[in-house]
Amino acid sequence: MGIKRNIGLVVGMLMLSCNLAYSGQMFSIDPTQSYIETYVPSWVSSPSYGSLKLIQGGGFVYTPGWTYQWSLARFSLSGNFDGSVELSPWVQGVGHLGITQQAYNSGAPISGAFNLPASTFSFYQSSGDIVYNTGPCALDPFYPSPGPGWSCTGLVEYAGDPAYLSGTFDGKTFDVVGDSGGYSNRVIQIYLGETPPPIDPATFPQQNYTYRVVANAVPEPGTFALIFLGIVALYQVSRRNLSN
Repeated sequence: MGIKRNIGLVVGMLMLSCNLAYSGQMFSIDPTQSYIETYVPSWVSSPSYGSLKLIQGGGFVYTPGWTYQWSLARFSLSGNFDGSVELSPWVQGVGHLGITQQAYNSGAPISGAFNLPASTFSFYQSSGDIVYNTGPCALDPFYPSPGPGWSCTGLVEYAGDPAYLSGTFDGKTFDVVGDSGGYSNRVIQIYLGETPPPIDPATFPQQNYTYRVVANAVPEPGTFALIFLGIVALYQVSRRNLSN
């Protein structure tokens, strides 16, 4: 009975350490799978914007014309955020993933403004599907269904298309794709001269972008210690059992 009790304690320690590994801790973004896609401009020669100028003494001088060409570019996304999991006390199999301390790195011009569109996401434990609700009257499956007579009145105001997000969360990996919403503001810029000036990303107009974020839970050092101690204890119990 003592051996069985010891094994039970060790197994319980391992289960506890695994639970700790994926609740209330840092998530690291995988830069090999995560990205931001947005349109960026480059100068291209445009003869239709070129200019002929009559010079003194006769003849003409041609001044080249340049204009922006917008191309879709993908930029790797890295960084981390803190995530905490809370299971619904009202609805079985539904949880909340709360996200704080978002810190992202990317070469994308829009990266400085990038953040996930919500700080809390609901998810179904069975499928891992994330529920992203927007609007003042959205119903979150984390909470019990409203009773008879429930009603809601609210206004939604936005510019352009609304943002969207979809994906999965299985307790270890957060994998979502989305669109920032808003307008695609790709302006026409014209320059007359031999060499156009460098393009400053800070002058890009605000525009929508798409993204993917794949982040994995990082077990804390204390969790690793618990797992190691559990394995050592299990090994000692097994040896004692064999010797007896």
